[in-house]
Amino acid sequence: MTRIPATTTIGVDITRPAGDVFDYAADFGNDSLWRSEVLTSELVAGEPYKVGARYDQTMDILGRRIRTSFEVVESVPGHVLGFAGSSGPVTVTGSLVFVPIDDHTTRLLFGHRMRGPAWFTAINPILARRRRRGIRRDLDRLSRHLETTD
Repeated sequence: MTRIPATTTIGVDITRPAGDVFDYAADFGNDSLWRSEVLTSELVAGEPYKVGARYDQTMDILGRRIRTSFEVVESVPGHVLGFAGSSGPVTVTGSLVFVPIDDHTTRLLFGHRMRGPAWFTAINPILARRRRRGIRRDLDRLSRHLETTD
């Protein structure tokens, strides 16, 4: 479905219709409400969910505040949202894929890939375990939030 290759893909089933899950998770302005490393997320150009929408985020990565920017590079409303960005020498690409299981349940797949210079490539396997745990925790937080709000 998505053309963005991922090295890490983690999913969660959420007891909400796919449209509801898409509307919330695909609005990256909500990232700070469910992604633990995101402190702020602001739309700075374009429209949410649309190719070309650009966001600036402040993140807490290993105790350091980092400003990042990324852009929506693929959008199939209700189904797929692809993004790409960079923070210094590290580039990140990824996607959110929304799979309706039935009328009331959605499987959300969060995939991403990080690339960088040689020093990053050397430590990436160590960081990958931490990222997988963090993504799992964040998806569980998103699921709890969406299943307990109207």
